[in-house]
Amino acid sequence: QAFQGLGGQALADSATEEFGKLVGDFEQTIDSFIIVALGCFVIGLVFMVALRFCVGICIWLAILLVFLTFLACGSLSYVRGLQCKDAGILETGQRMVVAAAAFSHTTVTNAVTGSEAVSEAMTGDGADYRGIQTRTVTGKTCQDWAAMIPHNHTYSAENYPNSSLTNSYCRNPYREADNIRASTLWCFTTDTNVRWQECSPLGLIQPDCPAGYAVDGSGMRQALKYCAYVIWGLGGVWVLLVMCLQKRIRLAIALNKVAATFIGH
Repeated sequence: QAFQGLGGQALADSATEEFGKLVGDFEQTIDSFIIVALGCFVIGLVFMVALRFCVGICIWLAILLVFLTFLACGSLSYVRGLQCKDAGILETGQRMVVAAAAFSHTTVTNAVTGSEAVSEAMTGDGADYRGIQTRTVTGKTCQDWAAMIPHNHTYSAENYPNSSLTNSYCRNPYREADNIRASTLWCFTTDTNVRWQECSPLGLIQPDCPAGYAVDGSGMRQALKYCAYVIWGLGGVWVLLVMCLQKRIRLAIALNKVAATFIGH
């Protein structure tokens, strides 16, 4: 009994000592505690006031970000399936966007002006190409073949009469006796830092990959395409759900504004 009494007394003394330390520590940090408490109160108050005015923007922005996430993930999967070995995924995506934009611009221009579409056909290295592509694969504007600014050159209609060097259309000019020939279409650019770049015919959205694709196996590339279609489909479903539930979303926003106003007062 004496041993138990001594153990209980020691336990009580230890608890008292620990409690005393806690009280002492609290007294020493009371000023910091008060500052933190006041800061939290002010931040919470500011948040509730801001929530009253920004809740609608935040909710609609979140809905938009979800849709953009679907769009970006689908695009990433699609571009990955078409990525060439010698090009990064961002470069491949840029080339596809440039090709699609150039083709859309030409199509709309032809529709507005009533012009007939020009053939974009080419074979081999593109020496027979007579299309109207005026931008490189990275979107740079081509320099007119007759111009010598910003890049001076010897590729003129007089020197290459069979290559149709007109305006700023992409071409692959060379003579039969030339030993150095380009592998595809190209043009001088209007960028002073880039002398020339390769081109792709209008309407050719999928990049040509002579060195092969980054993803080996056509089955895997097709799977990435189908995965992109599924993700885009989910994005479309998301838009439909938002359109069908927009009244409830607006009601939820209104209720949050009322709650924020009530708490703020």
